[in-house]
Amino acid sequence: MSFDQTFQSIITYLDSDVFGPAGYRVPRLVSSIRNRGQKRASCNAAGWIDRATGADITEIALGPAQLSEPPRDVIVTIAHEVAHAIDLAQGTACARGRHSADWAKIMRRIGLDPVYHDSRSTRYNVGHDVIPNGLLDRALANIPPTTIFATIPKSAAGSFKRKTRYEAPCCGVLYGAPGLHIRCETHDAPFLSE
Repeated sequence: MSFDQTFQSIITYLDSDVFGPAGYRVPRLVSSIRNRGQKRASCNAAGWIDRATGADITEIALGPAQLSEPPRDVIVTIAHEVAHAIDLAQGTACARGRHSADWAKIMRRIGLDPVYHDSRSTRYNVGHDVIPNGLLDRALANIPPTTIFATIPKSAAGSFKRKTRYEAPCCGVLYGAPGLHIRCETHDAPFLSE
């Protein structure tokens, strides 16, 4: 199973067992692995565009060092970032990098308690604690064995390329996260990585 398939299986599981029961719908998401200094994870609005519909697709980016952590911790961080994606989809998100009050409500409903590492007025550096017996805690206890990060390289702590060049003879060149499977829908041709 590729990283993208693993990520999507986690998103599907979180949608059905955590966000759905809390009353939320997870928007369409794409994943990437980024190496941006100390930043561990982020949720980026309009990271991608669906060519067929023109709709924005939100990107959840994880840092390579994070991927060497225990799978439970990675899944909890993905849930934190999905809460941002839902906040963005609802149109209640704060300015870039801040954590809104609506995001905090989403977090608590799914079973994550926001932990503010700076002042509540700036809300930039915010972590999370799993609420015992909350939706996420119960879902983590029952996560299917197929949702495992066995496909994430053990060398994740620092050797990922930031961008990969993809080329299709019919459409030219584009750059994206390593490991993507991209097709030109017009010509039904794959973009191949270098």
